[in-house]
Amino acid sequence: MKCPKCRKELRRSKKDPNYGLCDNCRKKYKWIEDDLEDDYEEDEDYDYIESKSSKRKKKKKKGKGMIIVFAVILIVLIIIGILAFLAKGSDKDKKGEKQENQNEQQNSPEDAEVPDSEATAYFQDDILKIEMATIKLTGFEVAPPNQEFGEEKSTLIITYDFTNDSDDVIQPSTAWIACFDATQETETTIDSLNVAMSPQDEKYTEMNNLSLTDVKPGATVQSVISYEINDTTKPITLKATQGVGGRELGEKIYNLQ
Repeated sequence: MKCPKCRKELRRSKKDPNYGLCDNCRKKYKWIEDDLEDDYEEDEDYDYIESKSSKRKKKKKKGKGMIIVFAVILIVLIIIGILAFLAKGSDKDKKGEKQENQNEQQNSPEDAEVPDSEATAYFQDDILKIEMATIKLTGFEVAPPNQEFGEEKSTLIITYDFTNDSDDVIQPSTAWIACFDATQETETTIDSLNVAMSPQDEKYTEMNNLSLTDVKPGATVQSVISYEINDTTKPITLKATQGVGGRELGEKIYNLQ
């Protein structure tokens, strides 16, 4: 028996043999013999019944999809913060240049002194100092994958104190991403580690919140950040720079074993 619309063969319904199903048109028709095909009678649309296995697959895909969405949102927020952080630094540089030019006009060339902002930036004894902020590393731990949230890699969790030395609000995570990069060496490459999902342990709850909060000028808060570990048997190098693309200030090695 063929479908009266697309002329493809109908398959007989197992649930009700009195009906034929068209997989192409998604219609069902009363089953009649070939010599009476002119009397086709169209019935209501039918839906395919999902198997339990397909439902489980969809549920798992949904969970992974939520993790991907969360990660994308976090990355977008960090990028926006970094752009704002760089814009503030650029404005300060312009103001400094303007003030410098005024001083040069007022003073003779022999008396003029050009301030060196790079000389005040450093990374020593676990303390990063740049013009706009101070970051002090306070601790770290290696956490196993959180399977409840779909994590597949262990994470390096780093805690730090953040002090806003600028005249405007700054988010700790923005300053951190602009100044630090975590890497791990293999036999042939040096890989930059991805920022991981915020640690879910209750002891990090307040630090997680403050990491994405605007901190007032002069204030100090405790914050946290975590990185995905590619190989738990190899050390991780945390490199510090004077902002994105800025001068390298130093590095710290984390031995995971």
